Amino acid sequence: MDYQQLISILALVGILIAIVSGITCLSLARKLRDAEEHQMEIEKDIDTLFKEIRHNLDAVVHHTNEQWNRISKVETSIVQERAPEPVVEPMPAAPSALIRQSMTERRHQVLTLARRGMNVQSIAITLGVPRGEVALIIGMNTSNMKV
Repeated sequence: MDYQQLISILALVGILIAIVSGITCLSLARKLRDAEEHQMEIEKDIDTLFKEIRHNLDAVVHHTNEQWNRISKVETSIVQERAPEPVVEPMPAAPSALIRQSMTERRHQVLTLARRGMNVQSIAITLGVPRGEVALIIGMNTSNMKV
């Protein structure tokens, strides 16, 4: 084999390598373009979903605000309709000569007044008993009754 044939073979191999490289580059470019198109489609889908979510979120916020407004109106009407607490005068202190009430009697009086709708403060003033004691008596008996 002579020098001319070797150069021809090398040139032919170089041309073949260039052709294969060109075809490979074209194939990769096509795959890259297809991937980019697919990525753009996904991006459009995501944008559409985000717009839908944003719209739904705005609707939820609007609905929530309407509900809060309704709740505020109802609370306001309830407060306005609620009858004021009766003014209760404290009972005069018992003379020291009298025997102090038994716990059972005091408990009965507290629960009776609570059933009538009086609050802890009013019951404490009416009976001359500390508020904490009234709250404790009512708290211990709420499982047995509706106050």
